[in-house]
Parts: sequence; C-alpha cells; structure tokens
Amino acid sequence: MKKLVSCIILLFCFILGENIVYANEKVIGKVLTTDIIAYIDGLAIPCYDISGKVGIIAEDLKNYGFDVIYSGKDNRLDITYNCTKQIIANEIFHKESPYFHYDEKSHILTYISKPENNFIGKNLSIEQNTNPAGLFVSNIYQTDISTRINDKEVPSYNIGGKTIILIDSLDVYGNIIWCSDKRKIYFKYIPDWMINLVNDGYINEDITISDFSIELNRNQYGGFDISSKNIEYLQEEINIGYFKTSGLVLGIYPNDFEAPCKVKYQFPSYADMITNSSDGFYYRKNADFANEHIKVFINGKKLNICSVVKSIGNNHTDYHFYFDEKVKDFDEIQTLKLEYK
Repeated sequence: MKKLVSCIILLFCFILGENIVYANEKVIGKVLTTDIIAYIDGLAIPCYDISGKVGIIAEDLKNYGFDVIYSGKDNRLDITYNCTKQIIANEIFHKESPYFHYDEKSHILTYISKPENNFIGKNLSIEQNTNPAGLFVSNIYQTDISTRINDKEVPSYNIGGKTIILIDSLDVYGNIIWCSDKRKIYFKYIPDWMINLVNDGYINEDITISDFSIELNRNQYGGFDISSKNIEYLQEEINIGYFKTSGLVLGIYPNDFEAPCKVKYQFPSYADMITNSSDGFYYRKNADFANEHIKVFINGKKLNICSVVKSIGNNHTDYHFYFDEKVKDFDEIQTLKLEYK
C-alpha cells in the first residue's frame, strides 16, 4: 500500500512538474487556422495564420524535397532544398493528413485523420479550402532556437515541439506567387542558371572599338536568337546568371593567357568600376560609374548594378557586377541585352 501511495505521489509530482515547466514558457502569439491553400512545387501543404501571414511547419518540408536538420549543439534548425531528394508528400498526406472539423453548434475545433481526404495529392486539384479561418490552433512560445534557410536566419515560431516558418522565407530557393482571388499561395523552386554571352572566337587585329553589345531574343524553340556588336574583338569571357548564394550577377573574366592584344579599347576598364574586392578592400562609394557605362536589360527593363567586386586567384582577375533585382526564373526571360560603352 505504501509503495502504491508513493507511486501515486511520484506520478502526481511528475505531471505537476510538467505543467509547471509548460506554464513557465512565455506565450508570445497564437497560431490560427486559415482558408488559404499553400503549395510546394504543386503539392498542397498544411498552412496556418501567423499574424496575418501564411505559416507552414518546418518539419513538414522533409516530405517536399527539403532537408530539415536540428543541431542541439548549436541550438539551430537548418532548412535546405535538396533537388535529389525523393518527394513523398503525396504518399504520406494522401493516406493520412491533418483535417479540421468545426462543429457549428458546440464551436469546437477538432483534428482527425481522414484516409479518403484529398487535401494533398500530386494528381489531385484543390479548388477551395473549406477549413474555417481564424480559429485557435496553438500558442507560440518564446524560443532561442535559430532557424536558417540556405544559411540565412529567418523568422520562426515555436509551437511546442515543432517549428513554424513563413512560406515567404522560402523565396531564396524560388518564387512565391500569391493569388488573392483564389486564396492560394505557391512556392515554385527555381534552379540556378547561367548564360555564356561570349563564345571562344576572337579576332586579334589592329582595330579600335569604343563599345560592344550583345542581345538575346527568345525564339519559338525555347532558345535564343543572338545579335551582337564587336564581341569578336573581346578576349574576355562574359556570362550572366542567377545564383542563390549571390543573386543576379554579371561575370567578366579577362583571359590573361592570350598573345599581346592588338585591339585598342576606348571605354572605361572594369577596374575603374570596382566598389570593393573579395578581400574587403574598399574602392568606390557606389556603383554609379558602372551603371553609367554598363547597361543590362531583361525583358526591356534596365537593371541597376549595386556593387562591383574584384576577385583575384590562379593568376587572373575576375569582375562581378551584382544587381538589385531578383531575376530568378530563366524561363521568364524573353529578351536580354548587354551594352558596354
């Protein structure tokens, strides 16, 4: 009997202790239901209302092509897109997915697993979210865990064992598209891309040039028709691309191994445009001089150069021109033009 009483007391203390720890956690907000439908690369994912923004559970992204890894040592949650990872969201959530049921009479919100529920499915289309909006789901608790996407810290919310992030935070990996009339929000993964603007052909003759340009126009086959001026007299390799680590960048790589150049150039050198170097040395205050002489247009819109960085290595010097705009999706580029004078 004494042993039974002791066990009951210990159990009571254990439960009470859990309640005390839970109660001491600071509540800083609430998670609510939403009538919005969120998609990750065409697959719907459960989403929630976080102060008027769309939130998703970070751990759910494991089934949508992301790696989600927690490090207790660093108190850090890392989320990275893994383009080789098998996407299993369709298999898991089609069989058993979170489903909200709201009782109009009792005003009680419950969660059930509904095998025939088609809330998520690769081959299923969801036209309307019938879940009620604005109902309480969970408290948000204060946390010191750092959540990072592509090694960049993003807002995150602790709901007691799981982490919610804003779907907007995934924009480093692609495009976030909001359709207000349909109450839908989409994340579309965009791979890095690069266009090489100068081929290997080079004419080394006694000539003076004061400008060069190259223009690409999308053709009916999905490729580009190319026209250019004075490109054949450049020793440099030139490319432009979008990279998740750096954004949109124009790269110019002078060839230091050619024979002495007979071509004379009457436009400013790349070195005159540098704002800073890769080793941190400071040059110009801004990129105004670069914008004056280099003009890049995508789909007819002129892009603004925000910085010009010089990097040195392997006996050559490279120049990288970074832009303010995020032109991520290669398929959306219809025209591209580079002018240098």
